[in-house]
Amino acid sequence: MSSYFENPWRRALVTQAYLIAYSAIAAVVGKGRLLWVVIFLFIVLMVVFQARAGKGPLGQGRVDPEEVLAARKLYEEKDVRELQMSDDGLAADLQAQSKATMYVTLGTFIALAYFFLLWGKLADLEAYIAERLGVGERLALFLAFLIYFEGYFVISQAAMMYGLRKAGNIPFINMAMGYTITEKGLVLKGLIGRQAIRFPLPDDVMVELNERRGFVELVKKGKRTTTRIRLYSRSPRRVYDLIVRLNERSRKSPGNP
Repeated sequence: MSSYFENPWRRALVTQAYLIAYSAIAAVVGKGRLLWVVIFLFIVLMVVFQARAGKGPLGQGRVDPEEVLAARKLYEEKDVRELQMSDDGLAADLQAQSKATMYVTLGTFIALAYFFLLWGKLADLEAYIAERLGVGERLALFLAFLIYFEGYFVISQAAMMYGLRKAGNIPFINMAMGYTITEKGLVLKGLIGRQAIRFPLPDDVMVELNERRGFVELVKKGKRTTTRIRLYSRSPRRVYDLIVRLNERSRKSPGNP
């Protein structure tokens, strides 16, 4: 999620590619109900593709959890919900995260209002383009949809940038429900599926210990966001020492700079 905010130019370029694709689909399918079914399926396909091709939780390439689990297991926490509930500072952390993301979410609602309010004007825009440019129906419909989608994009981006300025640096706290540490890295258990992090950790990732609250965090700070992989533990000092030692050993091993 945080990479979405850290790379505005990449986000803009990818979005433009999608808008052109959506407009082309709309021009072929037309303005009927089938259009929204096709676009919905296309969006699902793109989301799945991005999820598979995206980076790991700390900016590494995708790591196969089974590859990490194949190494010798050194520590495991199967269920940390009780530890999370006993953390007296968790509510404040989540409140800060919710407040920051609220500004960003606001932009989406404003853009959606535009999206539905101007839907009925598409036919007028199509007719205006066809008349002014002297182009055929399909090309006029393509350009009308492209202008329509671009309006949504501009409004949502402007609102989001305003929200980012108001919120400052946005914290993203990823709390593993359980995790395993092996000689090769960590495997994090989430609400849905698993993610793996390989040793050595990226150079810009810090390992922080909060022994009083019972967790270790892998912290990656960016210009707009701070990603925190939070590992609650019944033995936080042991987890901290283990990660630091394995990370240093892996960094010094042959094949690593």
